[in-house]
Order: sequence, then structure tokens, then C-alpha cells
Amino acid sequence: MRRAQGKLVIFMDGDGTYDPTDLTKFIKPLAEDRADLVSGCRFSSKPRNMSHMRYVGNLGLSASFRLFFGQKIKDTQTGMKAAQRETLLKMDLREDGMPFSTEVLAKAARGCLEIQEVRIGYRERLGFSKLNPARDGPRIMAYMLKERFLKAGPAIF
Repeated sequence: MRRAQGKLVIFMDGDGTYDPTDLTKFIKPLAEDRADLVSGCRFSSKPRNMSHMRYVGNLGLSASFRLFFGQKIKDTQTGMKAAQRETLLKMDLREDGMPFSTEVLAKAARGCLEIQEVRIGYRERLGFSKLNPARDGPRIMAYMLKERFLKAGPAIF
């Protein structure tokens, strides 16, 4: 993000699961100042290309996020998000790996930023997944608990 030179930064996993044509859905809410952060949502039902275990795990993590942060986010673990570059830099993002998606949303929520979800597609993955549910699920939950209960007051950017 520090090296990015554009006004907007868009994250998209490079494993082929996301359709690049969906990027236009992220730009409009930001350009029209209707959102500070736009996050993709892969769910209206279980995507056929997602394992049952990953789907259930995502539902649990997303439900926990809604409870802890009071946001109506359906898909916290999506790898497709966008925001103004300056907004992201002010968040001081530090997480590495799978908790990063949750960190972006948690810091936006604590900073009282407007988060909007947009419906995106989800395709079959190219190659192997880096996600290890037994390792990453607890790491993501630990991050949420730390961010929600061990940080004092709202985030100040």
C-alpha cells in the first residue's frame, strides 16, 4: 500500500477465485463517497467451489465479527476489498496472512468508517490454498478477540 501510487487500493487474491470484472463494483461506492471501505461478499448460499468446512468456518467467523463489532458483514474472509489509499495507510495494518482480511474490517469498524459489501462471484481455485483451517481459524478468532476486547476505545486514525 505504501508503494501504491493511485488514489484507490484494491485487494484481490491471485488464485483465480475472483472475477476481475467484479472490480467495477468496488470503485463506484468509493467514487461516490457512499463507502470508506468496500468488501466483496461471495455468499447468497454456499459457493459450489468452496468446501463445506471452509464455508461453515467462514459463517462462524463472520457471525463472531458481527457480534463483536456491530457490523452487518456476511463474508469477513473474502480476499477482495477496496478503499482509498490514504484510508488504508491510516489504519496502520500489521497482520500477516489470513487475519489480514479481518484486521481491515475491524479497524474500519472501530474507526467508524462506512463499510459496504458488494456481491461478487467465486470460481474454482487455481493451485493450492494457503489456508489451513486448524491454524488460521483460531488465529483469526484470536485477532478479533484482541482487537475487540483488549484495545481501549475506538480506533483513532
